[in-house]
Amino acid sequence: MPRGAAHILLCDDDDDVRRFIAEFLDSAGYTIHEASGPQAALDILEQSAEIDLLIVDYAMPGMNGLETIRQARQRRPGVRPLLITGYAEAMADGTVGIPLLHKPFTPSELARTVAELLAV
Repeated sequence: MPRGAAHILLCDDDDDVRRFIAEFLDSAGYTIHEASGPQAALDILEQSAEIDLLIVDYAMPGMNGLETIRQARQRRPGVRPLLITGYAEAMADGTVGIPLLHKPFTPSELARTVAELLAV
């Protein structure tokens, strides 16, 4: 899949983190859809025809990232997830089979991980 064709849904309740990641991925040629929380992300999944990758923060109010991924997969079984977190407890919370990127990460780590996930 050509890099520019990929649609990424980014869900993080921290405006600064979300803006930084979105701007970086946009500059790399991806189409970015931003959500400030889990419900907004699920709404976008229901409304948008194309979402190739869901990048979701683990610690958010109302619903954590793992539950967001679980519900996203009910709506879109083929969506590829990436969980981002600064919290060690995310490891003990059932992340088996879900790619995980620990905050803080470098732009190159993010770019490499996203490219690998989209190449599958």
